[in-house]
Amino acid sequence: MFVNAKVVLMRCQHNKKLFGVRIQQQYNNAWDLTWAFPISEKRAQNEGFDKESLTVNIGYANTYPGCPYCATTGFVQCGSCGKFTCYNDSGEFTCAWCGNRSNSFKETDSFDLRIGED
Repeated sequence: MFVNAKVVLMRCQHNKKLFGVRIQQQYNNAWDLTWAFPISEKRAQNEGFDKESLTVNIGYANTYPGCPYCATTGFVQCGSCGKFTCYNDSGEFTCAWCGNRSNSFKETDSFDLRIGED
């Protein structure tokens, strides 16, 4: 059986460390977060985990452990840089990539992702 899986890069909201999140296609445009793992900047660049674009609807597999640094399972896509930071619904959000701050959010299941092959 063919499994279509990709990797999305995120940063931890608390320590700004990089991690990868494996997403797996369930059907059509529906993908689930399935796994998260720490990754170095150099390895992420070498693997090309941000070279491809994909617009998907994201859900959570019951196996998804959350951020490997703080265990938060939520995430936010920054309205400024478009990158992802883990998020625990604590009010104001500060992007761990570009420092953009916001306290208003647009709820959506559809995201434009920069991804790479798993």
